Amino acid sequence: MAQSSPIANGVHANHTPNGPTKPKKPHFFTPPALLATKRKQPDSGESPDNRSSTRPLSFHDLDAERQRQHRERVEEALQEHEAVRERASRAHELFKLEMEKRRLAQALKEQEAMERARREVEEKENMLRQQRREGEENQKRQEQQRVEEDRAKRDEAIRLEERRKIEERERQERIKREEAEAAQGRAQQQSTPQQPIAPAAPSQSTSTSPTAWDGIRTPQAARDAEHKRYLNLHKSLKQMRQQVLDHAKSNPDLKTQLGNWRRQIKKTIGQLTDNNGRPPPQTKVLQDLLLASKNIRNTQRLDVRHYMIHPDPTIADAEAQVTGSFIYELNIVAKSIVRQLTSEASAEAKTAGPVGLLAIAVFSREQFRFGANGNASLIDILLAKLHKLCPVLFGIWGNESTQGGRERLGWGKDDSEEWLPEQNQFDRIAGIAAGYASMSLRNFPARGPSNPHPPTEFWKSLARIVDVPAHEVTQTHLIIVKAMIEAQLERFKKCFGDFVVKAAVRKAVVDLAARAKDGIGKKALASLPTVLRMQYKFEI
Repeated sequence: MAQSSPIANGVHANHTPNGPTKPKKPHFFTPPALLATKRKQPDSGESPDNRSSTRPLSFHDLDAERQRQHRERVEEALQEHEAVRERASRAHELFKLEMEKRRLAQALKEQEAMERARREVEEKENMLRQQRREGEENQKRQEQQRVEEDRAKRDEAIRLEERRKIEERERQERIKREEAEAAQGRAQQQSTPQQPIAPAAPSQSTSTSPTAWDGIRTPQAARDAEHKRYLNLHKSLKQMRQQVLDHAKSNPDLKTQLGNWRRQIKKTIGQLTDNNGRPPPQTKVLQDLLLASKNIRNTQRLDVRHYMIHPDPTIADAEAQVTGSFIYELNIVAKSIVRQLTSEASAEAKTAGPVGLLAIAVFSREQFRFGANGNASLIDILLAKLHKLCPVLFGIWGNESTQGGRERLGWGKDDSEEWLPEQNQFDRIAGIAAGYASMSLRNFPARGPSNPHPPTEFWKSLARIVDVPAHEVTQTHLIIVKAMIEAQLERFKKCFGDFVVKAAVRKAVVDLAARAKDGIGKKALASLPTVLRMQYKFEI
């Protein structure tokens, strides 16, 4: 610790605690100003007072001045030090506050990040739980649906079996009464089609009679037998095609000609357009082509009676012999007509009009008919393809949900031999049904060639569909009824009259739909009354 200065303690250097002492000679440096003052002699003229005023400062005075200056400097230093300390203290506080602020901001950011991460984790967990829950619910729902479907199928199978038994008993009871009628019906089918009603302007009693559908009702066994004959004809046509092609291998010119004709037929039918109800210009092209194939020489001969379901007995043996190229190209025409119906007419029913008209114009051509008065035609070649693809038109039906039922219905398959989806199948048969209606609802002039598939065949098909037992009604029936009526209503009325058509349409649309289950066909048929009212101003 520094020793206290005597001056700082207020004690003079010449004083001791025991009293004054003799002054000692100072050891420190005497300022020059003071020495000058000491050396300066007073003027002789100065008064004693003046001399006393210039008396030099004593060491005591100098020491006091130094102490004062020292205290002032110490005080200033203390003040400056205090100011520096206060500034440092404030700066330190500000730094601490800033650091605390940064720490709090960082902590808040970290907390927000943690909260955000926690929310994301919770959302993902909730999503996974939701997905698991939906998957479990969907699995349960599918399982429940399968159980319900199986139960419904079992119940339906039981109901169908019961109804089948009832119908079988009724059929067995009726079969004895219908044997004579069936024999008569087969005999009539071998000659001329039965006329169920007058084709034009029938009387009121005919249209409203409860037996208006009666002459169409033939035993199902007879329909099945007829259908089987057409399917056998379809197989025979495939064999004929291969036979003709094999024969043409030995005749390169014939092989080339057959290929050219085949391509020309497909191209011509693909270019069909509406011709205001008249035969399209492509008709003559096809007729000329078929005539050329019929008149070609140096080729095999085939018997046309092999390609008729009920050959006309008046066809002579010589007349029955035609070129294989003619049957081959006529089969290509029928195949192309059906393809046009399943592709174009399936999207727009009205486009079936010119296709059906072309078909009848070709098969009714006098040069392509046989027997006395040209009563026999080769229309069965085309009908065989319709039997294969759409047997419902001919009174054949089956269960749409079973393999056997779909085969019986002619349900289509894709390139991988899988069943077509419902919508694709329904579009296909709708085009065929529209074309069938256009083909059959044609009344030819009395002096000209007759329609080989007359309007009575349309009536027969419609009646057989409407006559289907309630438990056998399928969506296929409803799709076909809609297609047959929608695009050809005017021709339907022209052939049978407004009154009869209104009663038939009401029975086919309203009564049949009421007996059917819900589905695509029922929904489509339910829209038909509105379409008929808007397009034809026809009220059911």
